Amino acid sequence: GITPRPFVDRIGATIGEQIQANRRALLTNQFLELKGVKDVFALGDCATIESPSMLSSVKELFEEGDVIKDNALSLEEFRRLINAKRNSYSQLEFFVDSIEKAFDEGDTDKDGKLSLAE
Repeated sequence: GITPRPFVDRIGATIGEQIQANRRALLTNQFLELKGVKDVFALGDCATIESPSMLSSVKELFEEGDVIKDNALSLEEFRRLINAKRNSYSQLEFFVDSIEKAFDEGDTDKDGKLSLAE
């Protein structure tokens, strides 16, 4: 099955359900360090890497990427933002090799810029 071993359940319960909220695996950061404990690591089927949600940070990311403050991202601003945030948001790795394609797909009004609405 896909239930965790009793030992893994005990570790999660000891740390606390507010910190270790995933019931199927132990939450780790991108370096596999157990969430809620220093210098303890987990990997394999008992662990899952917790990734920050980009969706909850879209506005802040957009504003950070909009270097010239024109309420739009040029291709170069978009490229810089993707490269600057790829270590923080692992899902951006999918776009690193196809930044221009992702930009073109997002630029629905074809004005050469990305607005926050796009």
